[in-house]
Amino acid sequence: MKRFAFKRGLAVILAVAMLMTGMNLTGIGQVKTQAAVNVSNPRWSNGTVTWDLVEFGSYPQSDTTGTTKEPIQWRVLSVDGNDAFLLADKILDCQPYNETDSNVTSYDDETDTNETWSSCTLRTWLNETFYNTAFSSAEKGAINTTNVVNDDYPYYGTEGDDNTTDNVFLLSIDEVVNTDYGFENTNSSFESETREAQVTPYANAQGVFWSTSEDDYHNGCW
Repeated sequence: MKRFAFKRGLAVILAVAMLMTGMNLTGIGQVKTQAAVNVSNPRWSNGTVTWDLVEFGSYPQSDTTGTTKEPIQWRVLSVDGNDAFLLADKILDCQPYNETDSNVTSYDDETDTNETWSSCTLRTWLNETFYNTAFSSAEKGAINTTNVVNDDYPYYGTEGDDNTTDNVFLLSIDEVVNTDYGFENTNSSFESETREAQVTPYANAQGVFWSTSEDDYHNGCW
């Protein structure tokens, strides 16, 4: 989620993240094994990063009509005991940061503006529509709620927001330049293959641009 003047990302292309625990994966045996035992942190070798992948939840991907769902693959960004921090391996959908065209600023009594991450429609969509579409009741039990810290954006001076508690969220600028998570330490997505991902046909049908060049066919930046 490449961030410009928004708080938690340029939220039109969704490479969503979440924190999952292997302790609560009753009834999801394969995912429990992968999340709790068989996954590792990202590995760097000669400038190239390798992430472990887990399947968890399902969402429309190949079907451009959105009727048929397929398993979602997630990159493992970090492992802490039985907890795994995950990022969707493909760009899954296209949504606006906020459904109304207004300033993305902290609340202002004079303008009644409050379109920060805590109140934007994308956050609601992620934690209600996407959450309920992508995950079964048992899978929801494996997703930890996360305290999302909304700091000021360092490059453009955009004010931050109150911290939130979310099930699904977008990565912050600090997270997308964290080499421990497998990302290059640069804030430009166009200079880093670590912040490229395949765009699903469904996401493309929703409005996500994908490359048609031979080198990065159907890739998109986020």
